[in-house]
Amino acid sequence: TKADIESQSGNNEVAVTEYLKALELAPARIATREKLIKLYEAAGNEPEASKQRELLQKVKDDLAKIQAQREKEMEEAKAATT
Repeated sequence: TKADIESQSGNNEVAVTEYLKALELAPARIATREKLIKLYEAAGNEPEASKQRELLQKVKDDLAKIQAQREKEMEEAKAATT
């Protein structure tokens, strides 16, 4: 992605902007959020890194809930057919 290219080129401010744009479109992208956290940490911007870590944990928690619900529904469907 453009953000990855900018990050690899050392253009961290541009990379942060691009990662934020990507997350506006797809907030559940874990890898993108992890890359953003690393950039904030490297820049010494702990408040923003912390904020992104909290958002990342929320995404992971939400995904875990969805997965658990799907598994429950599959078990219920399986039980209903036996």
